[in-house]
Amino acid sequence: MSDSDTVLPPAIKLAPGVTMEFLSDSAYITRVHTEGGLEEEFNVPAHWHERHDEIFHIVAGRMEVRIGDKKRFYTPEDGEICIPRGVEHSIRVVKGEELIVEERTVPMDEEKALFFRNAFADGRMCSSFFGLMQIMYHGDMRLVLPLHIKWLERMLVIAAGSYIAPLFGYTLPISSLKKDS
Repeated sequence: MSDSDTVLPPAIKLAPGVTMEFLSDSAYITRVHTEGGLEEEFNVPAHWHERHDEIFHIVAGRMEVRIGDKKRFYTPEDGEICIPRGVEHSIRVVKGEELIVEERTVPMDEEKALFFRNAFADGRMCSSFFGLMQIMYHGDMRLVLPLHIKWLERMLVIAAGSYIAPLFGYTLPISSLKKDS
C-alpha cells in the first residue's frame, strides 16, 4: 500500500491536551484546540516561511503571537492575524487556558497539512533532527537561529532536509496528500 492509499485521520494529537483537526470545505486548513486543563504551555518556536503567508483566526480563547519584535495576545475580536512570508514569528498558548484557532496559508495548498501530518505521523512529534529538517524542508518552515541570518537558516534546512537526511535513509512518512489516479 502506498502512502497515497493510506486513510488519514481527520484529527491528530499534537501534545497532551492539544488536538489538530484537518478541515475540509472551509477557508482554513486546520483547527487547533487546546483544552482548558492544559498542564504546560504550548509553544511553537521562532520560525519563518519562505513561500507562504500564514493567516490565523482565533475562534475562542487567546493566543500570544510574536511577529518580528512585537508580541501580544490575540483574541476572536482581533479578526484574522496575517504573518507575511519571510517574517519571523512564534506562538505561545498559556497553561490552563482553552484555545481554538484556525489556520490557513496564502497561497493555499496542501503544504501546511502535509507538514503537520508528517511531523506527527507516528502519533507524536518527530524527534529526529534529520527527520524534522526533512519535514521542514518540504513544509516551508525555516527555524530561526541565534543570529537570524536568513540565508544560513535556509541553507541549514535545505542541506540537512534535502541532501543529508536522505543519505541516512530518512523519507517522509507521507509524501503527498493527493490520491494516485
